[in-house]
Amino acid sequence: MGDKNVLESTGIGDRKSQPISENMKLLGGDHPGMSLVSVPLDGNNYFPWEIAEAFLYATSTRDMWLDLASRFGESNGPLLYQIQREIASMTQGNMFVAVYFTKLKKLWDELASLDPIPSCSYGAGKKISEKTASNQLLQFLMGLSDAYDHEPKNFSEAQERQEWKKAMQQEINALERNETWEISDLVSTMDGPIFTA
Repeated sequence: MGDKNVLESTGIGDRKSQPISENMKLLGGDHPGMSLVSVPLDGNNYFPWEIAEAFLYATSTRDMWLDLASRFGESNGPLLYQIQREIASMTQGNMFVAVYFTKLKKLWDELASLDPIPSCSYGAGKKISEKTASNQLLQFLMGLSDAYDHEPKNFSEAQERQEWKKAMQQEINALERNETWEISDLVSTMDGPIFTA
């Protein structure tokens, strides 16, 4: 047994031949108190050892990682909260509308990647997507500056702004095309003007 040679890997890729008897010898640096593991079990560090032991008999690597993720995976809850809060508090302020929309879209995309809509069958996914788009539109409109939110309180205020004049003219044209209303001249009475509908 003493003269037989075995190949021993040094871990670097080269191999050298050593007699078996050389492998069984204790060298000067070997002693009974030498640590054989990187982290010795001392009683205070039992928990990490227990975790490692829990996965000792895992049937597959995938099962082990799924179990690890379910036990120790980080929750996206705080990040989802932060993104939802940013979306809720986002306003146009002095930004251009395109810049405001781009920032909001970035937050929506980040939210969708962290909390995706579950895949559904029977057309439910389409309805959920439409509902999400509707909510996003409302969030966008609520954050626009007050200049876009002003409604005129009377006819003369509406006549001051070009977009309201245009909107009123479009409404009148649509009513005339549909023959819904008949626009007639203002009739005066003792009590005031009368409108016909």
